[in-house]
Amino acid sequence: MKKIFLTTGLLSILNAPAMAEVKWFIDVVGTKCEFVAINYHDKGESYLVKCPIVPELAVLQKAAPDSMFVEGVFANISMATYAENKDVIWVNVVPNDCGGKTGYRVLVNEPVFDGNTLYSVTRCE
Repeated sequence: MKKIFLTTGLLSILNAPAMAEVKWFIDVVGTKCEFVAINYHDKGESYLVKCPIVPELAVLQKAAPDSMFVEGVFANISMATYAENKDVIWVNVVPNDCGGKTGYRVLVNEPVFDGNTLYSVTRCE
């Protein structure tokens, strides 16, 4: 009887639906953006997030670049591939980037590649 119970319990666990993927969100200039990855570098850490296309971010995305998009490398992520996705706006959130304030580096519409460098517009909050 015990063997049947254990087998039935094991089968019910194996047939259980997969757990839902947990998503994390970060507020960027009043917009709810999805966390994609974390980057550790010599100045601390930063976060790669993808945001919906909203007017506040679209204006920044169209401006002339004034900063590098990423410092260091996000693990296992090809930013060039991500830059091709024009359905979202990519933002590198950098705590303490602006004299103790958070910097939001918005990837420009047509990022300039200078070797492996992508360029962005920084907004300080």
